[in-house]
Amino acid sequence: MMKKVFSTAHSLLLFVFFLSGASALIYQTVWIRQFGLLFGVDVFAVATVLTAFMAGLALGNLLFGKIVDVRDNAFKLFILIEMGIGLYALFFPIAFNGLTHLCVGLYRVLPLGFYTTQLYRFVIAFLFLLFPTTLMGGTLPVLTRIFVKKLDTLGWNVGRLYSINNLGAFMGCFLAGFILMRAIGLRYSIYVGAGLNLLNVLVILAVRYFHSDDRSTPESTPSDSDGDAVEIMPDRVVRFVLWAFAIEGFTALAYEVIWTRIFIGFSHDKSVYFYTTVILSFIFGLSLGSILIARQTGKKKNLLMLFGAIEVLIGITVIILLSIFPHIGELLNTWRLSYTESWWSSLGREYLLFFLVMIVPTTLMGMTFPIVSVICTPQLRRLGARIGEIGFLDTVGSIFGAFAAGFILIPLLGVVKAVLFNAAINIVIGLVAVLIHPHAPKKLKSGFAGSTIAMLVVLILFAPDKTYFQHWQTRRPGDRLLYYREGADATIAVPQHNDGVKFLSINGSVTAFADYGDIRVHKMLGYLPYFVHEDPRTALVIGLGMGVTAQSLMLPGIDRVDCVEINRGVLEAAGYFAAENGNVLAEERLNMIVDDGRGYLTMTTEKYDIITSNAVHARLSGGLYTKEFYEICKKRLTEKGVMCQWTATNWLTPVEFASLIASFHAVFPHTSLWLVNAGHLLIIGAPAPLTFRVADLEERLNVDKVQADLAAYMLNTPEALLAHFITDERHLPVLMQNAPLNTDDVPIAELSRVVNKMQIPQVVLGLISVKHDLADRLVGAADGGMIDCRERVRNYNLAEKYYLQGVFANNFYGESLLALNMLTQALDLIPDDYRYHEEAAGINLAIARQTDLTKDAFMTFLDNAIEHLNAMIARYPNSAFDWNNLGFAYMNRGQLEEAETAFTRALALAPENPLPRIYRASIYAGRGDAAAAEAELTQVIAHFPHELEAYYRLGLIYEFTNRMDKAISTLEKIVSRDAGYRDTTTRLARLKARR
Repeated sequence: MMKKVFSTAHSLLLFVFFLSGASALIYQTVWIRQFGLLFGVDVFAVATVLTAFMAGLALGNLLFGKIVDVRDNAFKLFILIEMGIGLYALFFPIAFNGLTHLCVGLYRVLPLGFYTTQLYRFVIAFLFLLFPTTLMGGTLPVLTRIFVKKLDTLGWNVGRLYSINNLGAFMGCFLAGFILMRAIGLRYSIYVGAGLNLLNVLVILAVRYFHSDDRSTPESTPSDSDGDAVEIMPDRVVRFVLWAFAIEGFTALAYEVIWTRIFIGFSHDKSVYFYTTVILSFIFGLSLGSILIARQTGKKKNLLMLFGAIEVLIGITVIILLSIFPHIGELLNTWRLSYTESWWSSLGREYLLFFLVMIVPTTLMGMTFPIVSVICTPQLRRLGARIGEIGFLDTVGSIFGAFAAGFILIPLLGVVKAVLFNAAINIVIGLVAVLIHPHAPKKLKSGFAGSTIAMLVVLILFAPDKTYFQHWQTRRPGDRLLYYREGADATIAVPQHNDGVKFLSINGSVTAFADYGDIRVHKMLGYLPYFVHEDPRTALVIGLGMGVTAQSLMLPGIDRVDCVEINRGVLEAAGYFAAENGNVLAEERLNMIVDDGRGYLTMTTEKYDIITSNAVHARLSGGLYTKEFYEICKKRLTEKGVMCQWTATNWLTPVEFASLIASFHAVFPHTSLWLVNAGHLLIIGAPAPLTFRVADLEERLNVDKVQADLAAYMLNTPEALLAHFITDERHLPVLMQNAPLNTDDVPIAELSRVVNKMQIPQVVLGLISVKHDLADRLVGAADGGMIDCRERVRNYNLAEKYYLQGVFANNFYGESLLALNMLTQALDLIPDDYRYHEEAAGINLAIARQTDLTKDAFMTFLDNAIEHLNAMIARYPNSAFDWNNLGFAYMNRGQLEEAETAFTRALALAPENPLPRIYRASIYAGRGDAAAAEAELTQVIAHFPHELEAYYRLGLIYEFTNRMDKAISTLEKIVSRDAGYRDTTTRLARLKARR
């Protein structure tokens, strides 16, 4: 009976500790997000909040570890801790609102520099979170004191408690990240955590009430009597183990930061679910490792050797993982070919893979806590204090590890060397632990050291090159990197396709292409709010991107343009888009601000005539698409200020997309929608219903700078600009369909689980169906001029609708002939629109590539494509991309002289582009001029060393000119990169046999 009571009490207390861990991670997940909305989501702000959170945990470990050793009733102390956490959480929303006002007031009163701002943010976050996190940090030493009554059960009980608490943390993190925030919002998620704390209080009170007189309850008197089982270590060894554990805490969090950076390059989603998965992997591994090793610690023999061996295994395992990563990327690319709309079976499987990859090293990390606890606790009288010290050192090490990895190791060494650096630390710790063991045989020590060093050398030799992870910033085989930077906040890259198109990549996610369509969107982000506003003087751009939007606002009458960019690497990368942005960073009127856009707007007192948000997708930057964000923007606008928000028409459900519009409209009643193309929507918030004075609009459009900027992009006339109008507040209810608002508390769009990143058919069709013209909103012209102007606006609007219908028919239904019919109607109305010809040319070329066409049909579609391409070039003659496509069409038509002329023109505009040279090499080879063809292909490889087609064709030239050694060598380079490329493997084997 006594044993049963004892077992029940222990089980209930383990359950309490499980819930305590769950509530702590619910709070951490939600609070970091909420502080991000106040301070911003730049790397410094997130690190500040996380560091403040962990600092409180460290302090709690140290403080309560000492308190529990001198108190008679650890139960009462634990009750007070849980009650304090729960009550704090209940009042958190009210307190946080007050904190927001304090931070804003402080920022506006004191002129703070960048680093001073980071310091005050840390102090505020630390003080605000100090009370609850200190209490959370106290739970482990207090519960350990309750459970551990005999020294020979120390390792088992500490391991069990640590495992149960981490398992609870795993569940809390999973619930918060994958379920609670999406289902009930942030506020109620906090209340769930508070409910768990208060439930713990009730359970503990019940345990004490029903077993208050029973001497077999877990709080009976501890004993140090363990016979000869204890292996007492010298003080110097104990001190080493304590500091080694702190250093391991450093490496553990460093790995988490580094692996997050690596895996985000692989990840399809890159959203809140990805980051939650990384945290879950670490927590679960720590829990599993702790419970697996706990029983072994009771034997007490050779624990220092075991600790050393585990540290060495951690280092070796993470080095092995570096070699596994390439195969993970290839596997994911294969999986994505068969992804369905089932989030759990598609992205869930991807996250499970990340989870399993990290589970081995994190399990090894989890094994060390019970071992260190036993080695460093020779007696129970200071049990609480010693467990507190161990937890304190581990947490402090974790704080410095996260900081060092993000701000020092990755920027300085890159991810590969950063992993090797931390692995070396683990291995050195392990070797030293074995070598200083006072009782281990010398032969064992030397053998262990020798084999470890030998294995380490082999692993480092076969570790992937540091440039491997650069590959995942590109989109196609053969892309080259113009710029690559692994910074503290993100990995920034500027890759270039073999057709010459550059793009900006952030953590493997493309944010902007330097092609005609994307540049047009970025110009509209600046020009549209400029033309809507009567007389703008100041503007704010959120997100630099390629710099095109900021450059577009360098207009007559605008005195200052502030641009807020969260990532310093993007500023450096902007130099590679100087041709597109007119070297805007050198403009005197441009004031660059390195900060989070929302954080800056929350704190600043500046007001703007224009705010234009060039943020990334709502799934990846949710705080810039909520109702509260738009309220902040409205406060920072002047009385007649105009707000412009970019959003994409993809990767959301129709309801989630509608929620974005509804949230904007809830703040800006006079909302209008403008569709630049089927994938890019601009939302305008104006102080009054839209009206355009024709004379004023024409005068502002006829400025030289405006014409130079917009003529090539078909935006330089009133009718061309206004053709992109979809609808305004009069017809918005049809699109919003009573959709819920996207708010800070329930960020619907950010937590979306749509897998397919293609445009949403229902959304695009819905926008087309409500498309209206602005003819009735034109004022100010004479009667005859007004009639003519309105007619031009109606015609262009109708042409744009035909164009959008054609795009929809082709992209979503695959009805290419229907699409061509719609485009023909659009061109009948507006014969020289570049985009209409571009779409028609692309469809004709796609049809011409079909294998079941007759020769006459093939020629007809090629001729149609050539006609449209020539029309595009007549309108926009400086596109190397278009000249290359024209040359390709001529080459397939058999008009080789015209093709060579087009390719030569493409190379004159962009000499480094490989495709025109590859095609021109084919023309030369067909004429029998092998030397000229070889020269072209050699030049391609010099600029694009990963362009396999250039190697393949060069190998053919070597083969046909009987230079077999060179042919074999060239083809071997292809096989080393992609053994399945064309017939390279077969051809190579044949050449070797002939030689």
